[in-house]
Amino acid sequence: GKGGVGKTSCAASLAVKFANNGHHTLVVSTDPAHSLSDSFAQDLTGGMLVPVEGPDFPLFALEINPDKAREEFRDATKNNGGTGVKEFMDGMGLGMLVEQLGELKLGELLDTPPPGLDEAIAISKVMQFLESPQYNMFTRIVFDTAPTGHTLRLLSLPDFLDASIGKILKLRQKIASATSAIKSVFGQEETKQNAADKLERLRERMVKVRDLFRDADSTEFVIVTIP
Repeated sequence: GKGGVGKTSCAASLAVKFANNGHHTLVVSTDPAHSLSDSFAQDLTGGMLVPVEGPDFPLFALEINPDKAREEFRDATKNNGGTGVKEFMDGMGLGMLVEQLGELKLGELLDTPPPGLDEAIAISKVMQFLESPQYNMFTRIVFDTAPTGHTLRLLSLPDFLDASIGKILKLRQKIASATSAIKSVFGQEETKQNAADKLERLRERMVKVRDLFRDADSTEFVIVTIP
């Protein structure tokens, strides 16, 4: 729905209803405006799950900081495929190799993330919670989404992010084939591999998100409008 039609109020009410009906419930805000804290009269801005007071069964809420999520993604990708690789290669006198791979346009991706990327990363962070044994108790998850345009981008972004991370990993593989010996001597190999592993895990989470959104048996979208 559009801004101001009551999406947050509906999401909060639905989450409380689920909890009162016996479901362990998580409600998450991916809206940059973040008014979920106001709905529950609790501070939910810390980026961690917060127990909501009142419902009969466990209800947790979470507001994700989109700026922080975007910065985490930028740091991870730069350490692996963008500026970090360029600086390392320049130091080894091999900067020309990176320039020859400029058609991948990684700098554009890293320095100017596309609209809605913060929401996609927010969803991937929720997947982290779901994969943790500590939080596998949830049987209902409610997303308080941003206005319609942002949400439509969110639905298409898992495919975009999958392809973008694939480009970054492809670049790393090309560079590694020419510099693996040098990186081993200077102790860089382990750091780069750790960054690549993080990106690969992020891509796997986005694939899970895409499949979840397309599964009509487990996911339902509620349209909120003014009568």
